[in-house]
Amino acid sequence: MKAEFKKIICDVTGDICYRSQLENGLTLYVAPNEKTSAHAVFYTDFGSVNSTFEWEGKTHVLPDGMAHFLEHKLFETEDGGDAFSLFAETGADANAYTSFTKTAYVFTAAENFTESLGILLSFVTSPHFTTESVDKEKGIIIEEITMYDDSPDWQCMFGMMTAMYREDNPIAIDIAGDAESVSKATPELLYSIYEKFYSLSNMTLCVSGNVDPLKIAEMCEKLKGEKRQPPKTYFPKEEKAVRLPYVEKKMQVSRPCFNFGVKDLPCEDEEERNRRAAAIAVFSSMLFGGSSEIYSRLYDEGIINKTFCSGYECTDCYAFYAFSGETERVEEMYSSLCEYIENVKSTGFDEEEFETARRVVYASAVRVFENSVRVAEEMSDIGEFLFTAPKTVANITPEYAFEVFCELFRQESYTLSVIKPLDQKGKDI
Repeated sequence: MKAEFKKIICDVTGDICYRSQLENGLTLYVAPNEKTSAHAVFYTDFGSVNSTFEWEGKTHVLPDGMAHFLEHKLFETEDGGDAFSLFAETGADANAYTSFTKTAYVFTAAENFTESLGILLSFVTSPHFTTESVDKEKGIIIEEITMYDDSPDWQCMFGMMTAMYREDNPIAIDIAGDAESVSKATPELLYSIYEKFYSLSNMTLCVSGNVDPLKIAEMCEKLKGEKRQPPKTYFPKEEKAVRLPYVEKKMQVSRPCFNFGVKDLPCEDEEERNRRAAAIAVFSSMLFGGSSEIYSRLYDEGIINKTFCSGYECTDCYAFYAFSGETERVEEMYSSLCEYIENVKSTGFDEEEFETARRVVYASAVRVFENSVRVAEEMSDIGEFLFTAPKTVANITPEYAFEVFCELFRQESYTLSVIKPLDQKGKDI
Protein backbone atom coordinates (compact mmCIF):
# COMPACT_ATOMS: atom_id res chain seq x y z
CA MET A 1 0.00 0.00 0.00
CA LYS A 2 1.36 3.42 -0.94
CA ALA A 3 1.98 5.80 1.93
CA GLU A 4 -0.38 8.74 2.22
CA PHE A 5 1.39 12.00 3.03
CA LYS A 6 0.28 15.16 4.75
CA LYS A 7 2.07 18.14 3.19
CA ILE A 8 3.28 20.79 5.62
CA ILE A 9 4.66 24.09 4.29
CA CYS A 10 6.54 26.83 6.11
CA ASP A 11 4.73 29.99 5.01
CA VAL A 12 7.87 32.07 5.55
CA THR A 13 10.57 30.04 3.76
CA GLY A 14 8.52 27.76 1.50
CA ASP A 15 10.24 24.68 2.96
CA ILE A 16 8.15 21.52 2.82
CA CYS A 17 7.71 18.52 5.06
CA TYR A 18 5.79 15.33 4.27
CA ARG A 19 4.30 13.43 7.20
CA SER A 20 2.88 9.91 7.04
CA GLN A 21 1.62 7.30 9.46
CA LEU A 22 2.52 3.99 7.83
CA GLU A 23 0.47 0.81 8.07
CA ASN A 24 3.13 -0.80 10.27
CA GLY A 25 2.72 2.03 12.80
CA LEU A 26 5.87 4.03 12.02
CA THR A 27 5.58 7.81 11.90
CA LEU A 28 7.56 9.36 9.05
CA TYR A 29 8.69 12.96 8.50
CA VAL A 30 10.59 13.81 5.30
CA ALA A 31 11.75 17.34 4.49
CA PRO A 32 13.28 17.26 0.98
CA ASN A 33 15.68 20.02 -0.05
CA GLU A 34 18.65 20.53 -2.35
CA LYS A 35 21.38 20.46 0.32
CA THR A 36 24.55 18.44 -0.38
CA SER A 37 24.08 16.14 2.60
CA ALA A 38 21.12 14.39 4.19
CA HIS A 39 20.47 13.60 7.83
CA ALA A 40 18.26 10.91 9.37
CA VAL A 41 17.01 10.47 12.93
CA PHE A 42 15.35 7.17 13.81
CA TYR A 43 14.07 7.29 17.36
CA THR A 44 11.80 5.61 19.85
CA ASP A 45 9.83 7.38 22.57
CA PHE A 46 11.79 5.54 25.22
CA GLY A 47 14.22 7.38 27.46
CA SER A 48 15.45 7.28 31.01
CA VAL A 49 12.13 8.54 32.44
CA ASN A 50 10.17 5.56 31.10
CA SER A 51 11.20 3.31 33.96
CA THR A 52 7.80 2.70 35.56
CA PHE A 53 5.03 1.75 33.16
CA GLU A 54 1.90 -0.30 32.62
CA TRP A 55 1.92 -3.16 30.13
CA GLU A 56 -0.93 -5.63 29.62
CA GLY A 57 -2.55 -4.64 32.90
CA LYS A 58 0.60 -4.96 35.02
CA THR A 59 2.97 -2.35 36.43
CA HIS A 60 6.64 -2.82 35.57
CA VAL A 61 9.67 -1.09 37.07
CA LEU A 62 12.95 -1.16 35.13
CA PRO A 63 16.45 -0.80 36.53
CA ASP A 64 17.81 2.68 35.88
CA GLY A 65 19.81 3.17 32.69
CA MET A 66 18.21 0.48 30.54
CA ALA A 67 17.29 2.83 27.68
CA HIS A 68 20.94 3.88 27.47
CA PHE A 69 22.09 0.25 27.71
CA LEU A 70 19.86 -0.72 24.80
CA GLU A 71 21.25 2.16 22.74
CA HIS A 72 24.74 0.70 23.16
CA LYS A 73 23.73 -2.87 22.38
CA LEU A 74 21.67 -2.24 19.25
CA PHE A 75 24.77 -1.27 17.27
CA GLU A 76 26.01 -4.86 17.56
CA THR A 77 25.25 -6.98 14.49
CA GLU A 78 24.40 -10.69 14.45
CA ASP A 79 27.91 -11.69 13.36
CA GLY A 80 29.50 -9.88 16.32
CA GLY A 81 30.43 -6.80 14.32
CA ASP A 82 28.97 -3.33 14.70
CA ALA A 83 26.91 -0.98 12.58
CA PHE A 84 29.58 1.72 12.67
CA SER A 85 31.79 -0.33 10.38
CA LEU A 86 28.89 -0.71 7.94
CA PHE A 87 28.32 3.03 7.91
CA ALA A 88 32.03 3.56 7.29
CA GLU A 89 31.68 1.60 4.05
CA THR A 90 28.98 3.99 2.79
CA GLY A 91 30.82 7.09 3.99
CA ALA A 92 28.13 8.06 6.50
CA ASP A 93 28.81 9.62 9.88
CA ALA A 94 26.67 7.78 12.45
CA ASN A 95 25.91 8.23 16.13
CA ALA A 96 23.25 7.67 18.78
CA TYR A 97 22.07 9.26 22.00
CA THR A 98 19.70 8.66 24.88
CA SER A 99 17.84 11.51 26.54
CA PHE A 100 15.23 11.66 29.28
CA THR A 101 12.42 10.95 26.81
CA LYS A 102 13.86 9.20 23.73
CA THR A 103 16.61 7.07 22.23
CA ALA A 104 17.78 8.19 18.79
CA TYR A 105 20.00 6.67 16.12
CA VAL A 106 21.32 9.12 13.54
CA PHE A 107 23.55 9.48 10.51
CA THR A 108 24.62 12.15 8.04
CA ALA A 109 25.53 11.24 4.47
CA ALA A 110 26.74 13.24 1.50
CA GLU A 111 26.34 10.20 -0.76
CA ASN A 112 24.96 6.64 -0.65
CA PHE A 113 22.01 7.83 1.42
CA THR A 114 19.74 4.92 0.50
CA GLU A 115 22.37 2.34 1.49
CA SER A 116 22.99 4.14 4.79
CA LEU A 117 19.28 4.36 5.56
CA GLY A 118 19.01 0.62 4.93
CA ILE A 119 21.73 0.02 7.51
CA LEU A 120 19.98 2.27 10.03
CA LEU A 121 16.59 0.62 9.62
CA SER A 122 18.12 -2.84 9.72
CA PHE A 123 20.21 -2.71 12.88
CA VAL A 124 17.68 -0.75 14.95
CA THR A 125 14.93 -3.25 14.12
CA SER A 126 17.12 -6.39 14.47
CA PRO A 127 18.41 -6.73 18.04
CA HIS A 128 21.07 -9.32 18.89
CA PHE A 129 21.94 -9.87 22.56
CA THR A 130 24.06 -12.59 24.14
CA THR A 131 25.07 -13.07 27.75
CA GLU A 132 28.72 -12.59 26.85
CA SER A 133 28.18 -9.37 24.91
CA VAL A 134 25.83 -7.92 27.55
CA ASP A 135 28.30 -8.64 30.35
CA LYS A 136 31.08 -7.05 28.32
CA GLU A 137 28.96 -3.95 27.75
CA LYS A 138 28.36 -3.54 31.48
CA GLY A 139 32.02 -2.77 32.02
CA ILE A 140 32.07 -0.27 29.16
CA ILE A 141 28.99 1.56 30.45
CA ILE A 142 30.23 1.61 34.05
CA GLU A 143 33.43 3.24 32.78
CA GLU A 144 31.30 5.82 30.99
CA ILE A 145 29.32 6.47 34.17
CA THR A 146 32.57 6.95 36.08
CA MET A 147 33.68 9.48 33.47
CA TYR A 148 30.49 11.48 33.97
CA ASP A 149 30.87 11.18 37.74
CA ASP A 150 34.11 13.13 37.28
CA SER A 151 32.49 15.81 35.10
CA PRO A 152 31.68 18.96 37.14
CA ASP A 153 29.23 20.29 34.55
CA TRP A 154 27.30 17.00 34.47
CA GLN A 155 27.25 16.67 38.25
CA CYS A 156 26.14 20.27 38.64
CA MET A 157 23.28 19.78 36.20
CA PHE A 158 22.05 16.60 37.87
CA GLY A 159 22.43 18.25 41.25
CA MET A 160 19.93 20.80 39.98
CA MET A 161 17.59 18.05 38.79
CA THR A 162 17.68 16.16 42.09
CA ALA A 163 16.97 19.39 43.98
CA MET A 164 14.18 20.39 41.63
CA TYR A 165 12.18 17.15 41.52
CA ARG A 166 10.82 14.55 43.90
CA GLU A 167 13.16 11.73 44.86
CA ASP A 168 10.89 9.19 43.13
CA ASN A 169 10.80 11.15 39.85
CA PRO A 170 12.98 9.41 37.22
CA ILE A 171 13.87 12.82 35.73
CA ALA A 172 16.21 13.26 38.70
CA ILE A 173 18.11 10.04 37.98
CA ASP A 174 21.21 9.88 35.78
CA ILE A 175 20.29 8.77 32.25
CA ALA A 176 22.94 6.02 32.30
CA GLY A 177 21.95 4.74 35.75
CA ASP A 178 24.65 3.56 38.13
CA ALA A 179 26.91 0.52 38.50
CA GLU A 180 24.29 -1.35 40.53
CA SER A 181 21.43 -0.81 38.08
CA VAL A 182 23.59 -1.51 35.03
CA SER A 183 24.68 -4.84 36.53
CA LYS A 184 21.05 -6.02 36.39
CA ALA A 185 20.98 -6.04 32.58
CA THR A 186 20.47 -9.46 30.95
CA PRO A 187 19.67 -10.51 27.38
CA GLU A 188 16.20 -11.57 28.52
CA LEU A 189 15.51 -8.19 30.14
CA LEU A 190 16.78 -6.27 27.13
CA TYR A 191 14.67 -8.32 24.70
CA SER A 192 11.63 -7.77 26.92
CA ILE A 193 12.18 -4.00 27.00
CA TYR A 194 12.83 -3.92 23.27
CA GLU A 195 9.56 -5.72 22.52
CA LYS A 196 7.59 -3.13 24.50
CA PHE A 197 9.26 0.14 23.54
CA TYR A 198 10.72 -0.51 20.09
CA SER A 199 7.38 -1.23 18.49
CA LEU A 200 7.14 0.78 15.26
CA SER A 201 4.03 2.44 16.69
CA ASN A 202 6.33 4.02 19.27
CA MET A 203 8.96 5.09 16.74
CA THR A 204 9.54 7.94 14.30
CA LEU A 205 11.90 8.49 11.38
CA CYS A 206 12.85 12.06 10.48
CA VAL A 207 14.82 12.75 7.29
CA SER A 208 16.00 15.98 5.72
CA GLY A 209 18.07 16.46 2.57
CA ASN A 210 18.07 15.82 -1.16
CA VAL A 211 15.86 12.74 -0.81
CA ASP A 212 12.72 11.22 -2.26
CA PRO A 213 9.85 10.86 0.29
CA LEU A 214 8.19 8.07 -1.67
CA LYS A 215 11.38 6.01 -1.86
CA ILE A 216 11.97 6.41 1.87
CA ALA A 217 8.38 5.39 2.58
CA GLU A 218 8.77 2.29 0.40
CA MET A 219 11.83 1.24 2.41
CA CYS A 220 10.06 1.83 5.70
CA GLU A 221 6.92 -0.04 4.66
CA LYS A 222 8.99 -3.22 4.42
CA LEU A 223 9.64 -3.12 8.16
CA LYS A 224 7.54 -5.60 10.09
CA GLY A 225 5.17 -4.16 12.64
CA GLU A 226 1.59 -3.51 13.58
CA LYS A 227 -0.15 -0.54 15.15
CA ARG A 228 -0.52 -0.90 18.91
CA GLN A 229 -0.59 1.24 22.00
CA PRO A 230 2.85 1.79 23.59
CA PRO A 231 3.35 1.21 27.32
CA LYS A 232 1.84 3.90 29.56
CA THR A 233 4.55 5.52 31.67
CA TYR A 234 3.81 6.67 35.21
CA PHE A 235 5.18 9.95 36.55
CA PRO A 236 4.79 11.23 40.11
CA LYS A 237 2.69 14.38 40.40
CA GLU A 238 4.89 17.42 40.75
CA GLU A 239 4.14 20.79 42.29
CA LYS A 240 5.56 24.12 41.18
CA ALA A 241 7.80 24.28 44.26
CA VAL A 242 11.22 22.62 44.17
CA ARG A 243 12.25 19.90 46.61
CA LEU A 244 15.41 21.69 47.78
CA PRO A 245 16.40 25.34 47.24
CA TYR A 246 20.15 24.66 47.37
CA VAL A 247 22.55 21.76 46.86
CA GLU A 248 26.32 21.75 46.88
CA LYS A 249 29.09 19.34 45.99
CA LYS A 250 32.87 19.64 46.11
CA MET A 251 35.02 18.37 43.27
CA GLN A 252 38.41 18.88 41.68
CA VAL A 253 37.62 22.18 39.91
CA SER A 254 39.59 25.41 39.62
CA ARG A 255 36.54 27.63 40.14
CA PRO A 256 32.92 27.06 41.19
CA CYS A 257 30.30 26.23 38.57
CA PHE A 258 26.55 26.56 38.99
CA ASN A 259 23.13 25.65 37.64
CA PHE A 260 20.35 27.97 38.71
CA GLY A 261 17.16 26.08 37.90
CA VAL A 262 13.62 27.41 37.61
CA LYS A 263 11.07 24.62 37.73
CA ASP A 264 8.08 24.77 35.44
CA LEU A 265 5.09 22.47 35.11
CA PRO A 266 4.73 20.77 31.71
CA CYS A 267 1.94 21.91 29.45
CA GLU A 268 -0.13 18.98 28.20
CA ASP A 269 -1.49 20.81 25.15
CA GLU A 270 1.20 20.56 22.47
CA GLU A 271 0.23 23.74 20.63
CA GLU A 272 0.24 25.80 23.79
CA ARG A 273 3.51 24.19 24.91
CA ASN A 274 5.18 25.29 21.68
CA ARG A 275 3.70 28.79 21.91
CA ARG A 276 4.91 29.09 25.49
CA ALA A 277 8.40 27.92 24.51
CA ALA A 278 8.48 30.52 21.73
CA ALA A 279 7.55 33.29 24.17
CA ILE A 280 10.24 32.15 26.60
CA ALA A 281 12.81 32.12 23.80
CA VAL A 282 11.99 35.76 23.04
CA PHE A 283 12.17 37.15 26.57
CA SER A 284 15.18 34.95 27.31
CA SER A 285 17.05 36.64 24.46
CA MET A 286 15.89 40.05 25.62
CA LEU A 287 16.51 39.69 29.36
CA PHE A 288 19.42 37.26 29.67
CA GLY A 289 21.21 37.22 26.30
CA GLY A 290 24.71 38.49 25.63
CA SER A 291 23.52 42.04 24.94
CA SER A 292 21.11 42.23 27.90
CA GLU A 293 21.45 44.66 30.78
CA ILE A 294 22.06 41.96 33.40
CA TYR A 295 24.63 40.09 31.33
CA SER A 296 26.60 43.25 30.57
CA ARG A 297 26.57 44.42 34.19
CA LEU A 298 27.54 41.07 35.74
CA TYR A 299 30.21 40.54 33.08
CA ASP A 300 31.71 44.02 33.56
CA GLU A 301 31.79 43.49 37.32
CA GLY A 302 33.59 40.17 36.85
CA ILE A 303 30.76 38.19 38.47
CA ILE A 304 30.19 36.04 35.36
CA ASN A 305 32.29 35.16 32.33
CA LYS A 306 31.60 33.91 28.82
CA THR A 307 30.50 30.49 30.15
CA PHE A 308 27.25 32.07 31.36
CA CYS A 309 24.21 30.93 29.39
CA SER A 310 20.56 30.14 29.90
CA GLY A 311 17.69 28.39 28.20
CA TYR A 312 14.39 26.56 28.48
CA GLU A 313 13.71 22.84 28.06
CA CYS A 314 10.24 21.35 27.90
CA THR A 315 8.45 18.14 27.02
CA ASP A 316 5.05 16.74 27.92
CA CYS A 317 6.44 15.32 31.19
CA TYR A 318 8.85 17.99 32.49
CA ALA A 319 9.89 21.60 31.93
CA PHE A 320 12.44 23.98 33.42
CA TYR A 321 14.53 27.06 32.74
CA ALA A 322 18.19 27.03 33.74
CA PHE A 323 21.12 29.42 34.02
CA SER A 324 24.61 27.92 34.10
CA GLY A 325 28.24 28.97 34.10
CA GLU A 326 31.29 29.52 36.26
CA THR A 327 31.81 32.19 38.91
CA GLU A 328 33.93 32.85 41.98
CA ARG A 329 31.05 34.90 43.36
CA VAL A 330 28.10 32.53 43.45
CA GLU A 331 26.10 34.44 46.06
CA GLU A 332 26.39 37.76 44.18
CA MET A 333 25.44 36.12 40.90
CA TYR A 334 22.38 34.45 42.39
CA SER A 335 21.14 37.47 44.35
CA SER A 336 21.73 39.78 41.37
CA LEU A 337 19.71 37.57 39.04
CA CYS A 338 16.88 37.21 41.56
CA GLU A 339 16.76 40.97 42.14
CA TYR A 340 16.83 41.67 38.41
CA ILE A 341 13.94 39.24 37.79
CA GLU A 342 11.83 40.92 40.48
CA ASN A 343 12.57 44.35 39.02
CA VAL A 344 11.41 43.16 35.58
CA LYS A 345 8.18 41.96 37.16
CA SER A 346 7.64 45.46 38.55
CA THR A 347 8.57 47.45 35.46
CA GLY A 348 7.34 45.12 32.70
CA PHE A 349 8.93 44.60 29.29
CA ASP A 350 10.32 47.40 27.17
CA GLU A 351 8.34 47.01 23.93
CA GLU A 352 11.17 48.17 21.69
CA GLU A 353 13.62 45.72 23.26
CA PHE A 354 11.00 42.99 23.04
CA GLU A 355 10.49 43.61 19.33
CA THR A 356 14.24 43.47 18.73
CA ALA A 357 14.49 40.16 20.60
CA ARG A 358 11.51 38.75 18.73
CA ARG A 359 13.21 39.54 15.42
CA VAL A 360 16.34 37.73 16.61
CA VAL A 361 14.39 34.61 17.58
CA TYR A 362 12.35 34.81 14.36
CA ALA A 363 15.53 34.90 12.29
CA SER A 364 16.87 31.91 14.19
CA ALA A 365 13.66 29.96 13.50
CA VAL A 366 14.08 30.71 9.80
CA ARG A 367 17.80 29.87 9.66
CA VAL A 368 17.12 26.32 10.88
CA PHE A 369 16.13 25.44 7.31
CA GLU A 370 19.62 26.21 6.02
CA ASN A 371 20.96 22.97 7.52
CA SER A 372 19.65 19.43 6.95
CA VAL A 373 21.00 18.20 10.28
CA ARG A 374 19.18 20.88 12.21
CA VAL A 375 15.94 20.30 10.31
CA ALA A 376 15.89 16.55 11.01
CA GLU A 377 16.93 16.97 14.64
CA GLU A 378 14.33 19.69 15.24
CA MET A 379 11.63 17.57 13.61
CA SER A 380 12.55 14.77 16.01
CA ASP A 381 11.98 17.18 18.92
CA ILE A 382 8.96 19.24 17.88
CA GLY A 383 7.61 17.57 14.72
CA GLU A 384 5.73 19.71 12.25
CA PHE A 385 5.74 22.70 14.63
CA LEU A 386 9.19 23.40 13.16
CA PHE A 387 7.44 24.59 10.00
CA THR A 388 5.04 26.91 11.82
CA ALA A 389 7.58 28.18 14.39
CA PRO A 390 8.47 31.42 12.52
CA LYS A 391 4.79 32.37 12.32
CA THR A 392 4.27 31.48 15.99
CA VAL A 393 7.21 33.65 17.03
CA ALA A 394 5.93 36.53 14.88
CA ASN A 395 2.57 36.40 16.72
CA ILE A 396 3.97 36.40 20.26
CA THR A 397 2.80 39.55 22.02
CA PRO A 398 4.64 41.33 24.86
CA GLU A 399 1.56 40.90 27.03
CA TYR A 400 1.46 37.13 26.61
CA ALA A 401 5.23 36.79 27.07
CA PHE A 402 5.14 38.89 30.25
CA GLU A 403 2.34 36.73 31.64
CA VAL A 404 4.45 33.61 30.98
CA PHE A 405 7.50 35.30 32.53
CA CYS A 406 5.69 36.13 35.78
CA GLU A 407 4.21 32.65 35.99
CA LEU A 408 7.55 30.95 35.35
CA PHE A 409 9.83 32.92 37.65
CA ARG A 410 8.61 32.33 41.20
CA GLN A 411 10.89 32.10 44.22
CA GLU A 412 9.36 28.78 45.25
CA SER A 413 10.48 27.34 41.88
CA TYR A 414 14.16 28.29 42.26
CA THR A 415 16.98 25.94 43.08
CA LEU A 416 20.72 26.48 42.96
CA SER A 417 23.22 23.67 42.38
CA VAL A 418 26.88 24.55 42.98
CA ILE A 419 30.12 22.63 42.47
CA LYS A 420 32.89 24.11 44.60
CA PRO A 421 36.65 23.42 44.66
CA LEU A 422 37.64 20.84 47.24
CA ASP A 423 39.43 23.38 49.43
CA GLN A 424 36.86 26.19 49.18
CA LYS A 425 34.86 27.22 52.22
CA GLY A 426 31.74 29.31 52.28
CA LYS A 427 28.22 29.43 53.61
CA ASP A 428 25.26 27.91 51.84
CA ILE A 429 22.89 30.28 50.07
